[in-house]
Amino acid sequence: SLINFPTLNAPNGHYINALGHLDFNGLTGDINSSGKNKYGATLGGQNPDLSDYFDNEIYHLSGGLGLPGVTIKAGHDGDKQSIIVVIEGDFSITGNISYEVADVDKLSEVASVVWIVKGDVNIDPTVTEVSGTFIVLGNGGDCSVPAAGCGQFITGDGDPELKVYGSVLARRFDLQRTYSDDGLPAEKFINDGRLQINPPSGLEDFSQA
Repeated sequence: SLINFPTLNAPNGHYINALGHLDFNGLTGDINSSGKNKYGATLGGQNPDLSDYFDNEIYHLSGGLGLPGVTIKAGHDGDKQSIIVVIEGDFSITGNISYEVADVDKLSEVASVVWIVKGDVNIDPTVTEVSGTFIVLGNGGDCSVPAAGCGQFITGDGDPELKVYGSVLARRFDLQRTYSDDGLPAEKFINDGRLQINPPSGLEDFSQA
């Protein structure tokens, strides 16, 4: 209650709270038909190849996304290995999302993925690892009680432990895992620092907070 979830400051498309602001229109808009947004990131279209190199890209999907799992590469040649994926709907994760373990020469080569979801994040009960910064804005509905699409982070009702490498900002958390072993957590959130080391252009506010 001290932080509150980002509140849309209409009509300019800014979501604002104590952690910073998210300029949705600025992130997703094409400036002067340049193929880039106002922060200089390349607009990548509807079909992100999450197993490839990014170099500071943003993808704005018109609907939901189902992801069967992927290993996200570390960068190379000094390019900025950061990406934002905006999902206008639910994000369904059915396989592990992990970062490649590799040496890098520059901080810009550290892989950093941000998922901005205007729906719910639904994780399959068999998934054991997901990675990235999750900003689950929802569809504008009330999340004080469970409501489909309102901005929930749902871990799936399963036995395995789920490890989340990154950060999660959501309107509601539904932690369903039943893993139990010597007092270890069923869901473990690990802030791996990637957002701070290599924030995508336009999300520096969140990285600093």
